[in-house]
Amino acid sequence: MLIDMFFYESHSVPNTNIRQLRALVTVAKAENISAAAVILGRSQPAISQSIQGLERDFSVILFTRTKSGVFLTQAGQILTARAKTALGGIFKAVKEISNFDKKECSRIANAISTVHLKSLIATVEHGGFAQAARAENLAVPTVHRAARELEKIVGVVLFEKTSFGVQPTRAAVTLGAAGGRAFSEIRQARAEIAVLKGMEKGETVIGAMPLARAFLAPMAVMEFCARHRGHRISIVEAPYEILITDLARGRVDMLIGATRGGNCEMDVVEELVFEDVLSVLMRPEHPLASAPRLTSKRLAVFPWVAPRQSSPLRVHFDALFGQNLPPLDIVECNSLSAARVMLMNSDRLMLLSDAQAHMELDKGLITSRKPPGHTISRSISLTFRKNWRPTAAQKQLVKTVRRIASEGYGRVLIK
Repeated sequence: MLIDMFFYESHSVPNTNIRQLRALVTVAKAENISAAAVILGRSQPAISQSIQGLERDFSVILFTRTKSGVFLTQAGQILTARAKTALGGIFKAVKEISNFDKKECSRIANAISTVHLKSLIATVEHGGFAQAARAENLAVPTVHRAARELEKIVGVVLFEKTSFGVQPTRAAVTLGAAGGRAFSEIRQARAEIAVLKGMEKGETVIGAMPLARAFLAPMAVMEFCARHRGHRISIVEAPYEILITDLARGRVDMLIGATRGGNCEMDVVEELVFEDVLSVLMRPEHPLASAPRLTSKRLAVFPWVAPRQSSPLRVHFDALFGQNLPPLDIVECNSLSAARVMLMNSDRLMLLSDAQAHMELDKGLITSRKPPGHTISRSISLTFRKNWRPTAAQKQLVKTVRRIASEGYGRVLIK
């Protein structure tokens, strides 16, 4: 069992050869190596070597050879299904960034290699050739050559010179994201084939926003890992804007946090898991801790710890004061550890859920009051890529998150 808590490490990029996957898909469809060789314009020995390379890579037999043709084994079916999705995504991205017809897009997609995609992803992720080379421990000319070669293959500008140096274009970002999702499919296939061989493998990266990091994600992961000891889990934290981008690129598998209303441009979907009731948090000795009634006007007199402007929680914070003027003394802070210090050592207030601050409440470090007016709550969701196909283990992880959330953990935990 491996758990990376709050450490942002992207999925490792597999070494599986993309061109070998194309051979696999073509042979699987033709059920004949010679026919596949003709379709791909390659020699029969070359196609055979590609299949053998994949079989060595995954340590399985992918085809049953018979006199009437070659037919996929169970492992072959798993890898082929994932390969189709991976290659289909690359083709779709090429079509999206170019004005070429389907036949030309197919030719271009077939010419893209693993090295091309790795260089592109690194350049997009790090913002330039030099930065990508430094981050990946490669020579700048190596990254530059592969990236420029890909640009010629695609026939679209992928990199442009700016006052800040060479920057990836929107087309590069689109194609790089497709490459990231393709590599994610390969990792999924590797995990599923490992299970087929009786081994528990696989990895899942969870992008957890503040509430999920406080309790929901850790509790779900602990329960899941007790039954799936060979599965690596990473719980990572970052601003939503970074997490949603990495989800779309295949670097993160799921997000848990406040509902954002979906993101059509990123091609993701949100699933509501529960409503989180909000409270006004303060130190136990705060003047309002024992006040008979809270009003928005009285709350505005005190200094506050407020969520940043782009946070969904900020909408609820602003609405708390209605027509009254908001507090003059506001510190914007999304870090509970920093907010805790300010709440405990001053008369500052904070709008947050009891579930998110359960440890501080249990220890008596802070106390909470219901806000004035009606109950204030925020929606908490799971967010996935629309075409994400979780492995059996990942389905269990998602199921565990849903169950813990549905049990109303915040309400039963807080006394």
